[in-house]
Amino acid sequence: MINAVIDVGSGTLKCLVAEWNGKIKVLRESTREVRLGVEEGCIPTEKFTEVFEAIVSLIDEARACGAKQIVAVATSAVRDASNQADFVKAFERATGVPLRVLSGQEEADAIGAGLLCDPDIGGHCVAFDIGGGSLERIEFDQRPLSAESFPLGVIRLARRFHPNIQDPLPRNAFGEIRALLKSTLPPYKGPLVFLSGSAYILLNWLQSQDASLPTNTLTDASLALAFSKIATLPLSERYKLPIIPKNRADVLPTSIALMQALMDLAGVNSVHCSRYNLKYGITYNLCKRP
Repeated sequence: MINAVIDVGSGTLKCLVAEWNGKIKVLRESTREVRLGVEEGCIPTEKFTEVFEAIVSLIDEARACGAKQIVAVATSAVRDASNQADFVKAFERATGVPLRVLSGQEEADAIGAGLLCDPDIGGHCVAFDIGGGSLERIEFDQRPLSAESFPLGVIRLARRFHPNIQDPLPRNAFGEIRALLKSTLPPYKGPLVFLSGSAYILLNWLQSQDASLPTNTLTDASLALAFSKIATLPLSERYKLPIIPKNRADVLPTSIALMQALMDLAGVNSVHCSRYNLKYGITYNLCKRP
């Protein structure tokens, strides 16, 4: 059976359409760059229509691919919103699809299941799923060993450490983000894996600068280059950069600093980037369910 999983994230809406034939066979992946725009702990009602229209378009695409089962899940922004219940009810009325709000632990566990689908991951690693509202940490060795969720997503961190988003990233932001991570996360060592839309935006941008760079590996040198060329610019100049979506340009400097801090704390100089994230884990669990 063909399944579709819709991930209602803090900064993006994503859909994976796939079927199972011993492994996940991807039929379509789609993304809508729509931010929920949580303010003061609440999803603004004026965002509802934009979000729901984007979701309906993803549902239409999924059904056109033959999806018989459509599952929608929501993560940090909806989970923490004071008007969660209103949003969920409105979502279901507008789309006809129930919305399941994942707990932080459920989200982290599902991401761990997604890593099982990545053919490039076999041995021990620590994976970080870098979202807009939350940061998930998964320890993996042939299978997920532990999974935790922390309210350390890039949108949250940007509000705290880059409040004047029009300006370049403050010079002290990296150190402050690193200190926060060190005081919050359990100690960890590499190898590391990043699951992040921002990571792939950076990889694509780096490829545009130097086509010889790897397509699924970030290094301390490549992140330093990205920092010098992106994080030091005001927002008006970041908007002009090729490859980078305009609605990511505001928080991308924080994303870069967060990735650098995660690598620095692990003592590694490179990290594998994986696409096998939450929506793959939900799909895997659907397909493997008796």
